[in-house]
Amino acid sequence: MNKKLILLFLLAIFLIGSKKALSVPIQDGGGGGSLNYSISNCGVLSITGATYYLTSDIINYQNSTCIEITGNNITLDCQNHVIDGIDASDSKGIYIRASNTKIVNCVVSDWFFGVFFASGYNQVENVSAISNYDAFYLPVSSYNTIRLSKASENNKGVFLLANSNFNKIEKIDLKNNTYGIYIDTSNSNILDSINSKNNKEGIIFRFSSNNTLKNSIIENNSYSGISIYYNGSMPNIIFNNLFNNSRNFYLNSPNINFWNITKQSGQRIYTSGLLGGNYWTTPTKTGYSDNCTDSNSDGFCDSPYTLDSNNIDYLPYTFLPPYCKVCPWITTLSLVPNVPIPDGGGSWYEYCCSDDNKCAGGTNSCGNSDCYADVACNNKEKDEFTGSCDRGNRYLKDKCGKYCGVVDSNVCCDSGLLDSRCNGATVNTQGNCPLGYVCNSTCQCEQLPPCDQYDKGYPDNTSNPPKCSGFD
Repeated sequence: MNKKLILLFLLAIFLIGSKKALSVPIQDGGGGGSLNYSISNCGVLSITGATYYLTSDIINYQNSTCIEITGNNITLDCQNHVIDGIDASDSKGIYIRASNTKIVNCVVSDWFFGVFFASGYNQVENVSAISNYDAFYLPVSSYNTIRLSKASENNKGVFLLANSNFNKIEKIDLKNNTYGIYIDTSNSNILDSINSKNNKEGIIFRFSSNNTLKNSIIENNSYSGISIYYNGSMPNIIFNNLFNNSRNFYLNSPNINFWNITKQSGQRIYTSGLLGGNYWTTPTKTGYSDNCTDSNSDGFCDSPYTLDSNNIDYLPYTFLPPYCKVCPWITTLSLVPNVPIPDGGGSWYEYCCSDDNKCAGGTNSCGNSDCYADVACNNKEKDEFTGSCDRGNRYLKDKCGKYCGVVDSNVCCDSGLLDSRCNGATVNTQGNCPLGYVCNSTCQCEQLPPCDQYDKGYPDNTSNPPKCSGFD
């Protein structure tokens, strides 16, 4: 009997030290035994709803899988510790086999698969994957999110394949990989705010459709910025990206893709202005956006950019200085009374400079230093309006001629062009005209003859004012 007890005791000790019993509960303040666990070794995480905290680095782990997650609703917080392997074939740093899992604050390195998604509805955040074959690997895995993460020195930074659909990849840095993001036979994924630099190919779509790439910087990739091979039945949508590569695109597909959206407000990826297509440049500034014509200085090239017959960016960006923002056309301003002001027959543009708030509703006033030279001047000047633009003044732009449109200082009644001296004056009254002047029928301050000045009680600043009819 005693021998059996000893054997059972030794077996229990062995199980506690084994891979499947790696977790030690963290006692909460009340001693109630919460679902928080600290771990320091590789193993299986299986307790549904638990949070596991990695408390130390794991270096040169030699088995095929380090952390395997089998329970749903589990959070793994590595607390910025490293999970490191030995580059073994088919090895996995973190292996997700459950749903609603959250992986945060981890560094995974030297695995065949850094993070392997074998299921859907999971989230990875603030994870760095370094020197793996595939950093983030998603085969037949949908509705996952990878965000605020990094992948460098891998073969593939993010690899989606075999109907991995409706995933969201956002705000990640991909550098010095062979392929930044590789999407193969997978659809309806969103790539948002991607920074893909210094890879061989920045983004690849292969046999894939209805994927969206937006708000991203794709630059200094040696073979191409974006490559599309035999995309599927529906177009991919690619807009508001900065492409800055010697070869920005490689197309090996007969199908159509969409390279712009309709003009709309939003934050451009580069320079200022409305959203539309993409900015196409090269490291030597020989791209389409660098050299296209923008005759009306609206921040869009006058002509579409044709990549091939089925791939056309109809709203390619060009340079618009960041200190200027194109405002909507203004045909009426908030005058008192509300009098229409013509917009110059379509030849003048309304700009708001320095202060974006000036755009809202079409303001008709501005402060010092708010108006700058027309971008058609190629920014060789930066002339500032040094006075204050009062009621009746506008932001006006022609071909380098006007900055703030200032009304005639003699205007003195509400004809739609008002000067601050004359607000509220009515026709044929003196209003705010200088003494000795009257506001005439054309709203001009007209000087009165000396006799009329005296009759109306306005001194003519002479020592001997004339006598006029009706006065002694």
